[in-house]
Amino acid sequence: MGRIKKTRALTLDHRRARRPGRHPVQAREHCHVAGCGHATTERKPYCIGHLDRLPYVRDLQAQLAEREAEEVAATTRKGWKAVDTFGSRAKEIVDQLAVKGAQTPKRLAITVEMRPSSLES
Repeated sequence: MGRIKKTRALTLDHRRARRPGRHPVQAREHCHVAGCGHATTERKPYCIGHLDRLPYVRDLQAQLAEREAEEVAATTRKGWKAVDTFGSRAKEIVDQLAVKGAQTPKRLAITVEMRPSSLES
């Protein structure tokens, strides 16, 4: 009864031990915003509260704001006029048709999240 059985977890931990001579990698970064100091994940420069400072997040927010403005403008129009031919929604429709080929208006409306009646006119 005095014998201790080795578990798989102990074996995995032993295999992950760093070789001598390598520099240790810091497990967590801290937010680069002055006065914040929260831990980040996967060595990102900002915590979850400050992710909006990353350039790609700013770009995504700008695209979302542009799309929302297009949708607000489209609410006053009906049918084919609801789609701005130079807007992000029209680009998305063209991209879908290029990738998947011809589709019914209903299928296309589901894919690009529009009302089917907007595409049928």
